[in-house]
Amino acid sequence: MDTMLNCFNEKIGYSGSIPWLAEFERTIDKEGQYEEFQRVFEEISKKNWIKSRNQIFFLRDNFIATLQRIKGISAESARAYFDDCQKNFSINTETFGKMIEEYCREKKKRVVFLIDEVGQFIGTNSNLMLGLQTVVEDLGKYANGKAWVVVTSQQQIDALVEGTNRAAQLDFSKIQGRFATRLTMSSANADEVIKRRLLEKTPEAKNYLGTIYQQERDRLNQLLIFPATPKWSGYRDEEQFIDDYPFVNYQYELLQKVFDSIRENGMTEGKSISSGERSLLSAFKKSAELKCGQEVGLLIPFNEFYSTAEEFMDYNIKQVFANAIKRLGDTPFDIEVLKVLFMLKSVKEMEPTLERLSTLMVSDIHEDKAVLKKRIKESLERLIAETFVQQNGERYEFLTNEEQDVNRRIKNSTYSQADVLNGIRQIIYDKIVDASRTYSYDSHYSFPLNRYIDDNNPSTPNPDAITVTVLTPWSRGGQEPIQLSIHRDGIVIDLMNAGFIEELVQANKILYFDRNNSSGASASLITILTKKRAEAEETRRGDDPLRPQEFGLLP
Repeated sequence: MDTMLNCFNEKIGYSGSIPWLAEFERTIDKEGQYEEFQRVFEEISKKNWIKSRNQIFFLRDNFIATLQRIKGISAESARAYFDDCQKNFSINTETFGKMIEEYCREKKKRVVFLIDEVGQFIGTNSNLMLGLQTVVEDLGKYANGKAWVVVTSQQQIDALVEGTNRAAQLDFSKIQGRFATRLTMSSANADEVIKRRLLEKTPEAKNYLGTIYQQERDRLNQLLIFPATPKWSGYRDEEQFIDDYPFVNYQYELLQKVFDSIRENGMTEGKSISSGERSLLSAFKKSAELKCGQEVGLLIPFNEFYSTAEEFMDYNIKQVFANAIKRLGDTPFDIEVLKVLFMLKSVKEMEPTLERLSTLMVSDIHEDKAVLKKRIKESLERLIAETFVQQNGERYEFLTNEEQDVNRRIKNSTYSQADVLNGIRQIIYDKIVDASRTYSYDSHYSFPLNRYIDDNNPSTPNPDAITVTVLTPWSRGGQEPIQLSIHRDGIVIDLMNAGFIEELVQANKILYFDRNNSSGASASLITILTKKRAEAEETRRGDDPLRPQEFGLLP
């Protein structure tokens, strides 16, 4: 209430920092003597009242002399009046509500109090919550709808309630009743805010960019496209290109999801990234400033947004990048790739595959995407070798310090060759080839199969069957060439150099490590192990539709 009172006083011309002095001004204004008081004060003190009233205690004698003249009272009475105004001033929410009602009635106006970031001000302080509730209630009671209170918060009020204890939740529920009208200002249209505040173009610039789009439209459509879902792409038309340039339309929504995932997964240090437009606005502003002055034709790659997230990052995440710079400082592009992988770490809508990374990191309209993809692939190999990143199928994943430590321990774990071979048999013969032991052709012929993994066939060989032999790195000790006996002639599937075998070995190591380390593990280690088990099971299932080409078995 005190803050609202001071702002109200300042808005109508009274002192906005000394409430008792504002009340004095209001009193003599009602008596029709305010203008006379200002004139006499300036005659006596040679100072303008409005400009000097905040120094009232230094101008006490001038104030008393002025009051003495306009009121026709003695100096003692004027001095006592001054002291009484200062010492005995008080106001409550009821008086405040009546004051606002009187102003609205006399001036035939309405009053709207706009309070920004009320959630940060209140925090979990129930006294502040109840204070807000009381002042809103009394304003509603006495002002008869002519006084409104509008508050904003970066979080919805429901989110604030969920983040507090039980007692605070009860207080918040009372406040919700006082704010019956709620407007959810989501980040769904954050791009409109950014376009208007940061990316507005002059008419000349619009014409120039329109010409560039018409010339480069086909190239842009090829550069800025993502496989599968979500259906994000580059620019829908010339108007969108002009509005968004030098950014790309998908970046607004994707960056918001990045900020949400960083906040929700606790990767922030004390402060948290706001969930509204402000963090997005800051990120786009910083990225644009870094590139200003360069030739038209550049595009802002997604890694440029990392600097905004870095301000809020947990120390352990920052340490990963510090170590990466030490080890890979001579190849700075590797660090840029690592930045993108970090931002995508928990974003389900954007799997960090090589193809998607190459789209995210396009930095020029004339980018050679094949060259960029090769460059990213080389960086990923170095990041994997230094244990900053791990590969899981087609995906590449950023590793925290603790995840790096777990990965190193898993790498040094033992594994069961028999389990790996059994996994190969299940994937090939039960999933990719067929679960049956026969091969049908033209609906008239049915051929039995001999199903070998290296030299092992779980059933008795049939001399009249088609023999399928899968060669693994363990076949005949891994020595090439392999000489097959006559009875083994048939279909040969060579997996001796297949990367998928390494993934199956890694999956087996994960399960072995999990069995030996899950008991008594810390909460953070349990979380990591749960995720690693899921990775292992996904690899062992072998049902990824993108993987069969590794076996040479696509039609």
